[in-house]
Amino acid sequence: RGAPEAGSLKIFSGQPVNVMPAKDCGMTQFHQACFFIHVPVLATGVSFFCDTLGFQQTYLQDNYTYLQRDRVAVRMLGYDGADVPPQKGDRRFCYYIDVTDVDALYTELKPKLDRMPAGDVYGPVTQPYGQRELLVLAPDNNLIVFGQGVFAQADAQVSESV
Repeated sequence: RGAPEAGSLKIFSGQPVNVMPAKDCGMTQFHQACFFIHVPVLATGVSFFCDTLGFQQTYLQDNYTYLQRDRVAVRMLGYDGADVPPQKGDRRFCYYIDVTDVDALYTELKPKLDRMPAGDVYGPVTQPYGQRELLVLAPDNNLIVFGQGVFAQADAQVSESV
């Protein structure tokens, strides 16, 4: 495969690595990604994220809250009856969180995950695309996936930058 040419993107251990110096854009503007979840009952969503997944509630106003754990944030809006109720998800990948050690995270969360209904937790499992993942059904019926890159450098793909 050889060394990548300048301007290409090499994926290794689940993390993108730009092999060409990044364009200087001046002041850094991006500092974290944040999911926005609509739930039927705010208290149920908060309980799931805080009591089960270890997030901290840092802001609450009416039917809106902000939750955070490490560098991952969730904004959550509960249904208040004024608008159309949130649509129930269909168990697809919706929220993906890269983690350092998915097995350690599973060990940490296992006592609480064991209280969830059968079929709401899957893994950890090593996927054919080089990620080890833990899938958990969120209160909106979509999946939160915690993933860790586990493939070898020899398996990394190199592609041209767009």
